[in-house]
Amino acid sequence: MSNQSGYSATVQDMWSPLCYLETRNPNESKCGAESAALKFTNEAGCRFVIAHHEGPITRLETEQTFQVDANSSGANDTTGIQMTAHNGNVSITSSKNSIGIKAAHTITLEADSIIIKAKKKLALGGTESNYCRHIQIEGMKIDVPGRFNGSLGRILKKSWKMNVAMAPKVLVGADATKVFNSSPNGI
Repeated sequence: MSNQSGYSATVQDMWSPLCYLETRNPNESKCGAESAALKFTNEAGCRFVIAHHEGPITRLETEQTFQVDANSSGANDTTGIQMTAHNGNVSITSSKNSIGIKAAHTITLEADSIIIKAKKKLALGGTESNYCRHIQIEGMKIDVPGRFNGSLGRILKKSWKMNVAMAPKVLVGADATKVFNSSPNGI
């Protein structure tokens, strides 16, 4: 229900010194004027706000760690948290630090396109002994930038260690040369 009568009066219903309901707050914020909000403060003075704005945003705001616990008594094979954006995108941003996603078993990303961008480093697996030592690519085609003339073998052979291992008289290189040189582009 939209607010057709304007903001003639802000109403505050104080439930306790640390909790109140406020409606029709005309003060502009980055989210617009508040239509209604539940506002909490703890003894340390940290606020928690659930606000519905006249603009396009409904927000949860906290000045300390925000934790969501779900399905603590449910079965392991059920969905614990379901988030759905019926229109628009879902955006997760950490403006000053990192984002970590961890699962006991599998993380699945599914879309028409999945793009991973890194400004400095992209690492798959890990150096610790209990981390991934096997990377499996199930695609039928790997596109390689033009500066490598489309040759994945040349890209994979860029370090001096690979050059030594793949040298023609070396056991690995001798077998690999037979296999790769039978392909149209060779190594």
